[in-house]
Amino acid sequence: MVTEDQEEAFDYSYYTGASTGDSPYDVTHWAGPEGYICPSDVVYATPKRAANVEGKWRVIVNDVHYYSQTARLETCLFPEAACRALAPCYQSHCTQKAVYHRLLSFDPCDPYKGLF
Repeated sequence: MVTEDQEEAFDYSYYTGASTGDSPYDVTHWAGPEGYICPSDVVYATPKRAANVEGKWRVIVNDVHYYSQTARLETCLFPEAACRALAPCYQSHCTQKAVYHRLLSFDPCDPYKGLF
């Protein structure tokens, strides 16, 4: 429910990922402007090639007539840092997650195999 403009406007320059005060419960790392719990960089990409789950490279079908495939790629900005908006007593941390995308593709070495 977040628009692209809202998502691009998030600025985590204030975020340290750790308390900067005397107390481990200091709010300097978990209070701040709106945003996601774990700050990340988000880009939308139209891939040309990708490796499948078996590690074999495939050409992604894109820009064919009206057909294109876009993937949302999210990279954790502060891996292992405490999560925003959660008190330090929870001992939370941000973690990079990998996601599989199902995209229509073909084998560049053998186009007779068809589409995957």
